[in-house]
Amino acid sequence: MAIDELGGVARRVYGEAVSSDTTRTAVRLLRQSPTLRAAIRTGNPREAQAAVAPLLADRHLARLTILRNGRSFISVGPADALVTTEAHLGPRALMMVSVQTASGLVETVLGLTGGAVSVRDGARTIAGRSLVSRPLPASGVVTVDRHPFAAVSFTGRLYSGAPVQIGLLRSYASLAPLCSATPARTAIQALAFTGLRIYAQENGLGGAVAEQMARVEHDGQLLRALAHHDRRALRIAIDDVLNQHIVRLRVIGPRGLIVDVGGPHVLAPHSGELYLRGRPIGSFVLSVQDDLGYLLLAQRLVGVDVLMREGATQVLGTLSPGPANPPAFGPVIYEGRRYETYSFQATAFPAGPLRISLLAPIRVTG
Repeated sequence: MAIDELGGVARRVYGEAVSSDTTRTAVRLLRQSPTLRAAIRTGNPREAQAAVAPLLADRHLARLTILRNGRSFISVGPADALVTTEAHLGPRALMMVSVQTASGLVETVLGLTGGAVSVRDGARTIAGRSLVSRPLPASGVVTVDRHPFAAVSFTGRLYSGAPVQIGLLRSYASLAPLCSATPARTAIQALAFTGLRIYAQENGLGGAVAEQMARVEHDGQLLRALAHHDRRALRIAIDDVLNQHIVRLRVIGPRGLIVDVGGPHVLAPHSGELYLRGRPIGSFVLSVQDDLGYLLLAQRLVGVDVLMREGATQVLGTLSPGPANPPAFGPVIYEGRRYETYSFQATAFPAGPLRISLLAPIRVTG
């Protein structure tokens, strides 16, 4: 069933809180903070909280508790934090780290699957939408306002260790376009639905992209450098702009002036015009997602292999070199293993087609 594949996506999102690069990065940053280590050594909880505040603000952390000499030293972060990772912070301190909240998980799973997502502690809804009052089945059917909904659920844990039910519901009518003649094709269509949503969310004109375009359009240092045709100053200004979510920025001015800074392979370019005091002075192309970023998200959260090709050249892939001609939709055999494949057209930077293929191993049953 398509809902089971979407439920697998929800499990992988939750798994990011249990063990992932995100959790390892949070532990590393905490261990590398000299201010935090000094605060623990001197027994100053106020300085310790100040040291971890930037990590909470940047969302490297959701919640943190530190025990010093076996006693509570600090505990910061929201109450709906999920499962913890324990790690030692020197010989005298133990920390319990959470990198995900229930509300954050709901937001992510909703964005990826389009379903009604909930985190529940018995009858209490901690985050999301509970369309039914009773617990959800691990996989099955529930009725909502006399309409059948496909449901999946699994058990997670709060920061306290208490179990919670994480559930996902989608109406059968909404799942119909994802269903196909065989289980393998249904699986790849459900997974491709998620992969396409990752691409659209990371690269659509809403949210992060609009915010970053506005940053470029109103950056005084960049505009002045472009107006004065100062290549060196423009390069410095672009470097400063790349300190947030932009992974590549190309600025085009008059007289053939082009300054292009960022990663070599990026996705979904967006273009805009640049004005100074109402006068047009140039244009720009930017991207907020690189090929590797998309590949890692799709591999981790969707659970598929990913190939990216410009024409006959494979730009990037989790399989190397990967099948030469993966189909738009259908099976392919690579190194003796069968995959179901879904391919779609993206846009490479600064322009031109980029073919992205998602490959799910075909499960052999019986």
